Amino acid sequence: MFGSGFIVNKRIKDLVIDLKAKTTRICRIRVRGLFFNYSLICVHAPTEEKDDDDDEKDNFNKDLDQTYKEGPKRDLKNLWRS
Repeated sequence: MFGSGFIVNKRIKDLVIDLKAKTTRICRIRVRGLFFNYSLICVHAPTEEKDDDDDEKDNFNKDLDQTYKEGPKRDLKNLWRS
């Protein structure tokens, strides 16, 4: 029903350090760079328009904060919301 993920081109697949799916809505990939590594986070966020449970939104935000903080401090971090 929900999901998030990455498509990795075969030219850079050897640069992937780690791929972690935190939940069905949040995943993170680490890619080796020339001067520093990249942590990319892809999320499928709950919307305000839907009648989603407030607890679900709170849990999503906590999981997202935790995923962001789990990334190494020296990584360049980027977040995509869909």
